[in-house]
Amino acid sequence: MAYLHVVATLVYANSGQPSYNAVVFEETVSFKVMDQVYKFSNHMFVTPMPSPTDKKRSTYKDRSSSHAFVVNAGSSEAHDTYFAPSPDPECISTDASCDPDRNYLQVTTFVD
Repeated sequence: MAYLHVVATLVYANSGQPSYNAVVFEETVSFKVMDQVYKFSNHMFVTPMPSPTDKKRSTYKDRSSSHAFVVNAGSSEAHDTYFAPSPDPECISTDASCDPDRNYLQVTTFVD
């Protein structure tokens, strides 16, 4: 089964005074499809590029695990982040009303 994944360019600007650096610990993306809210977590930093074999697709190079990073005071940071679904951490396995896989959106549901 194929699930939806998202790649987005994120830009951070820190207008703080010198020595007021910022640390970004986590990036998430939330969206709504047919009244269901989905939340994806950052998995990798990537460099997207066109697929050499299929012009309608992208591929990624220079993949690295996502991690916390610093945005120094008075500067900015931009990068592409690969977001993917992951089990809902708020679900407790004993709670029958909670679906730990509710963040997984099948591509066929999103694109018909």
